[in-house]
Amino acid sequence: MRVGILLVVACNRGPSRAVGDQPPLHTPPARSPASGDARTVPTPPSSQAYALSVVEPAALYAGLFEQGKRWSFSAEVKRQSPNTDGARPSRETQHGTLVCEVKHVERLVQALVAQVECDGPSIPMHPDNPAGTYVATADGLWRVESVPRAPEDLSKLSPSDRLLARSPRAGERHSPTDSSGCEQWQKTRVFQDGFCVTEGTACGDDGGFTLCFSQSRGLIGGSAYFGGGSVYDLWYGNVPRDP
Repeated sequence: MRVGILLVVACNRGPSRAVGDQPPLHTPPARSPASGDARTVPTPPSSQAYALSVVEPAALYAGLFEQGKRWSFSAEVKRQSPNTDGARPSRETQHGTLVCEVKHVERLVQALVAQVECDGPSIPMHPDNPAGTYVATADGLWRVESVPRAPEDLSKLSPSDRLLARSPRAGERHSPTDSSGCEQWQKTRVFQDGFCVTEGTACGDDGGFTLCFSQSRGLIGGSAYFGGGSVYDLWYGNVPRDP
């Protein structure tokens, strides 16, 4: 869905008449007409409303919202299986190439939405690579399960679920353990000229992912892990190997 903004500037050339105009996105209170004048003159949208309607993503993650943008990362997968019947644990390492592309970008009134698809090495953890749906607003970057279609969908984007603030800072946050005994956490840390953000879940079987961004190069790499019986690790691109 593509939303356009019509900005009308009223000059002192006498009253104007709009024929077939679309309803304005912002309708301010009408001012009282002068004596004998039945017309009202609407005020153009405020500069704040206009600024919000043309949100541009921060340079750190702007590449996620470039239609057709592609990345190719060298990837490594390691799997360690538990020992059975007294046998020593088995270990396996595979190498390959992870290729990702921005397949679709959509501009909403107060946000940008992008869908990224990837092909290459993977592990039984979702998500295990940059594939997914991303939303950028004036407040930062979110990774969401479904594409927002209405203003109320955007209003549900909580700071506690945000992947990165527009101006990130290093730190950690933990969600309270839920009724099933699961805990979710997020860690943001400085890495080279940008940041890496890691999100994980501790719920019997532990798992999580990391995405790393550079101020000058955008998305530069990431990782994922999963521990449930066998232990899996995936690294691609430029990413720290420690959790």
